[in-house]
Amino acid sequence: MSHDGTGVIRISHGHSRLRVETIYRKSSQGWKRSSSQLFQDGEKRPPVGSWGEYAALFAELSEGTDHTDQDSSAALPTLAPIPDGTRLPVEIHQQVSGLKQALADREGVEITTGVDDKRRFVIEVLFAKATMQLVFETERRSGAKRAALAAKDSIRLVTSDGVDHTKEINGRLDAALDRLTQAGPAHSGTAEGPTGSEQGPQAGGPAARKGTVLRL
Repeated sequence: MSHDGTGVIRISHGHSRLRVETIYRKSSQGWKRSSSQLFQDGEKRPPVGSWGEYAALFAELSEGTDHTDQDSSAALPTLAPIPDGTRLPVEIHQQVSGLKQALADREGVEITTGVDDKRRFVIEVLFAKATMQLVFETERRSGAKRAALAAKDSIRLVTSDGVDHTKEINGRLDAALDRLTQAGPAHSGTAEGPTGSEQGPQAGGPAARKGTVLRL
């Protein structure tokens, strides 16, 4: 479960092949479900009719019956939600804003923030067929927490078919965005789940390690 701002809660459940995401929004009458989507192998799929059907599909896909060589597929690390009240460095806010502007003409893009297993801030950009993560390391300067892109594998990108493009991108945001958009925009719509320009500096390069943010 993660908070997307103060009035939105996102609840996700699944594994590497199947995931359901449900969005709740706060209204004058309390929290209400806004939308729900079901993803299989990174792509949206039609909803199932009940939680029982979802559980059966969950078990079937986890056995790899429809996905050969599943173990060799690349996967990005799962991010932990950022606790409420956490004050994010200004560089994170600036980068999220820049990504939203750069991808404003794309449908179905989801941009969230989280923390990886090394307690580093990560911005995740999710398309239907590819996911990109920007990894930040933090330090304190003059008492303030500052963030800069990680020195190694600062931009990670994996497509839904399990192909890892991280080394190909080599820390370049322009290359990452090209690869991400080549995967195609997610299909728009309100699919229901189970019901009841300039090139910025290279990530990890000298400018990034000095605490600057990629400009889009």
